[in-house]
Amino acid sequence: MFFNTRLRTKMLIVFVSFNLISSLCFLFANLVFSRKLLIRETQAKALERVARISVSIESFLREKAGAANSFSHNPELIEWLSDNRQRGIDHASDPGYRKLIKFAQSIVANDPDIKSAFFASEVTQEYFDHEERKAGPDYYVGKRDWYARTVQKGKPDYDISLDLLDKRIYVSYNVPIYDDQKRILGVAGIDISLATLDRIIGSLPLFEGCVPFLLGQDGTFLYHPNKQLLLNKRITDFKDDGTRFSGLKEAASHMLAGKSGIDEAIYEGKDLYFVYSPIRDVGAILVLGVPSDEIEAPLQESVRIHLIIITISVLALVLLIPPITRSVTRPIEELVKISRRIATGDLSQTPKVNRRDEIGDLAASFGDLVSYMRDVAGAAEALSRNDREHQIRPRSQADVLSSDFTTINKSIYGMIDELQRVVTSIKDGRLEVRSDSGRFEGSYRELMNGINQM
Repeated sequence: MFFNTRLRTKMLIVFVSFNLISSLCFLFANLVFSRKLLIRETQAKALERVARISVSIESFLREKAGAANSFSHNPELIEWLSDNRQRGIDHASDPGYRKLIKFAQSIVANDPDIKSAFFASEVTQEYFDHEERKAGPDYYVGKRDWYARTVQKGKPDYDISLDLLDKRIYVSYNVPIYDDQKRILGVAGIDISLATLDRIIGSLPLFEGCVPFLLGQDGTFLYHPNKQLLLNKRITDFKDDGTRFSGLKEAASHMLAGKSGIDEAIYEGKDLYFVYSPIRDVGAILVLGVPSDEIEAPLQESVRIHLIIITISVLALVLLIPPITRSVTRPIEELVKISRRIATGDLSQTPKVNRRDEIGDLAASFGDLVSYMRDVAGAAEALSRNDREHQIRPRSQADVLSSDFTTINKSIYGMIDELQRVVTSIKDGRLEVRSDSGRFEGSYRELMNGINQM
């Protein structure tokens, strides 16, 4: 059906189809390449950002830890813990205790990020802080994870936990205190407010939709925009169901391995790239969930722009091709009409196409053809009038028609001359005159032989 359509329609179909197919192929190739490049660049940028924020958190905590180190090495604190060996005593009037509380209060007053300065006694199992809060008679520091872990490690330790007294989450930096014989006297430390950490972690997202959170070594949520998860849920508690959660188990195992990396998973129904890096001092993992649709948003915009460009180009072709094709098809249609008239014997046609391209060359060749046929027709007419002045000459070695016509002219004119010679001789009474039939061939020779016999 396509080959039976008009040339104008064919050209329109071919040009529009080629433009559309080539544009879509380019769009597809560009989309695939751009998507890989964009994802790779975004992941690299996110990983670098997570690593940088992790270093910032470590630097921030180390800066604050200096106060706890200074407090734990206070000779007056070491002396007081060594001397104070009875639980439940009211120390309000104790000068040594008052100095320690004043020192703790100065630590808090001089740094808004430090919300509490405290110390605990190994002997009495009591807890003291700058606010002199009462922990209660059933409170024993040895039963608390933060104290037991610090004593067990025998070195400073970070702890993120819920303060049982004010029900708020703090990052604690705990330092064990020893006497001269390396016997444990207790623990001193500070509680660092999460407000600054919130600001640091809150600056982590690359764009809207990112989910930053902080995990403990066991996967417990230490920071998350959803406050209900804090210290209540582990990332391993979410089971893969293929819809709301998928690939999370494997991603969680990689996060908790203490390495930096990137994993793709579905979290709460969203496709995310989890970018994670450990905060080694705290024993935590900083994670940034980057939505894949946010990464691909620039690609969608690029596709939209490309589709608009393709649509405009197709419309431009639809508008421009018809005039261009008409400039080609009209001269061809004119030449078709002329050729049909020539086929009916009308040699009065003259192509009128003033162009210098291939169409002009075709029209000129039609003019040469018409001129050639007029020469042949003129030779035939001259032959009919016995006009021997009109001669036709072959235009090339391949001009069989002109060559044959010249041969015919010679044969007919030669036969006429012979007949006139014989007839004239007979009129003069010279009946012995014969025509030279050997000069002719075929039917002409037979005719001349017949005349000789007559």
